[in-house]
Amino acid sequence: MAIKVIRRVGLACGFFSVLVLAGCSSGGSSEEPSDRYRRQTVKWEACTEDLAKQLQALPIEMQHRSQCASIVVPLDHQQPDKGDISVGIMRIRADNAATDRRLLFLNPGGPGADGIGKGVMLAYLWSLSSEHSEIGRLQLELLKTYDLIGFSPRGLGKSTNLVCESEAVLQPTDNSIGGRTDENIALQLHNTRLIAEACSQNPLTEYINTHQTAQDMDLIREVLGAQKFNYLGWSYGTWLGAWYGSLFPDKVDRMILDSSVDFDLTLHDTALVQGPALTRAFNEILAPYAARHPDVFELGTDAQAIRVLLGNTRPVLQAAVSSLIYLPLFRSRMAEEVLGYVLVARELDKEPFRSYLPDGVVGGNVEQLRLLVDSHVFSVKAHTDRMLRKLAHNVVDKIEYLLRPRPVLLKGSDAVYTAVVCNDTPSPSDDPGWWVDVETNMYANYPMVTTDDVRSCLYWQRPDLEKPSIDAMADLDVLMLQAEYDGATPEPQARATFSKLPKAHMVYVPDEMSHGVYPYSDQCVDMAVARYLLHQPLQGRETTCKAHPLIEDDPSIDKSASAVRALAEGSNVTYPDRDLAAELIEQLKASVR
Repeated sequence: MAIKVIRRVGLACGFFSVLVLAGCSSGGSSEEPSDRYRRQTVKWEACTEDLAKQLQALPIEMQHRSQCASIVVPLDHQQPDKGDISVGIMRIRADNAATDRRLLFLNPGGPGADGIGKGVMLAYLWSLSSEHSEIGRLQLELLKTYDLIGFSPRGLGKSTNLVCESEAVLQPTDNSIGGRTDENIALQLHNTRLIAEACSQNPLTEYINTHQTAQDMDLIREVLGAQKFNYLGWSYGTWLGAWYGSLFPDKVDRMILDSSVDFDLTLHDTALVQGPALTRAFNEILAPYAARHPDVFELGTDAQAIRVLLGNTRPVLQAAVSSLIYLPLFRSRMAEEVLGYVLVARELDKEPFRSYLPDGVVGGNVEQLRLLVDSHVFSVKAHTDRMLRKLAHNVVDKIEYLLRPRPVLLKGSDAVYTAVVCNDTPSPSDDPGWWVDVETNMYANYPMVTTDDVRSCLYWQRPDLEKPSIDAMADLDVLMLQAEYDGATPEPQARATFSKLPKAHMVYVPDEMSHGVYPYSDQCVDMAVARYLLHQPLQGRETTCKAHPLIEDDPSIDKSASAVRALAEGSNVTYPDRDLAAELIEQLKASVR
């Protein structure tokens, strides 16, 4: 096991190279166990090499204000005597000498996304601001106001890591409508059981949940000397923020929830609505977009034909491509990549490729497919051809992965995602047949969206955990951000949460399909966020901001340096005709899950 839980014996002394717990002793102490955590002294140090590389993007004086540390937290906040784990944090200190620190905690979502370096992107973007514009002055003021706090949630990154592993082997399964046979379904359920059994063998697993992480954040707030909690969370980070706010409403000052789930539902519900929502985003935004620009995307002028293209290809292509486009479908600026994969699926469904594709997980010749991809002309335009060839190799690599038996091994984001989803709230059903029916419907109706983890909580040993009520947040002035065509956390979910928070404000962007709105690089969304964080009043309960046009619809962009050319040359976020700030915005949003 990769996890090491430090037992009460020798508690503080085992962490002395990182930090010192106040009151560490081997004798009997009259203080409460929780006092040891609250009174620990943090030892700030230079960040490890991987994080230090990120910090190099910052101005030198800001680099000097950036440090990393580990905080000791209870394995179980309800029973601190069970032992301890560590949580890694990074701070970028505000450019002031205030003794009463105002901390802005950041979480990019997931569950399972590592937010320890999240402050670097925001600090850099704000540092580019000009004093000659109102938004620039506000963002420079933010740098003087807040310590930016990124952290690795328990279970991953610079914190104590969760690993689920066993000697068992996961068998290849057909994750498409073509695999709805009794034999394939039995294998899928068998694999799910093996994963649940492997996770149950790790003593850390039951403590990887939002309830414990929310209490980690409050302990960090107290240890770092902040009276109030300020927070910006994206995606699952809105669930984490709402959980914190429901536990500690009296501690909340500023809280921004970007792309929200309905906190009265479950994380399972969020996963189950993604198929229809992402499909709607593709059908109503991307397919018409491709049809408006047939010279760029080479998918024709019939939007309806583009909508059904992937669903009409071989099931093995549907399974591979749906997995590859799942995250790109979260962001409108990744439209070129999504549509490129759809075109590649169309090409690979033809001869000579078709003869070498496997039937589900049977047969096929991956090496021959690679040779054919290398020699095939996907487009007469050289830059488009290079881009499509690269995507085609990704599809073949994914097919090979789907054909290969592999050991049970979940770590990092995969392990934390599974544990949090399965621990936080009860599964909608413990009946395997119910999940089989759900998956069959999703495969049949939403072939563009992967469904290989919706049944992951079957056979799970869930801890006794009760989600708090969001009613406790009714008096909080929360700021919510939401895009109309967000496919990961659809608008109706955000609206449901908004309706339960009568003092909240919302910034809404119609016609935008991005999951994760901020930063938006505009004078509307970003202005509202800055004003809110600086305690300036917002006008009205809801603000509507205009959506950015897609790249090929934007007359201000020089099409001679197109996004597809940038992708072909190896970068799927950098566009030659954009400045570095826009690039960093795309990188920031790329980490939102």
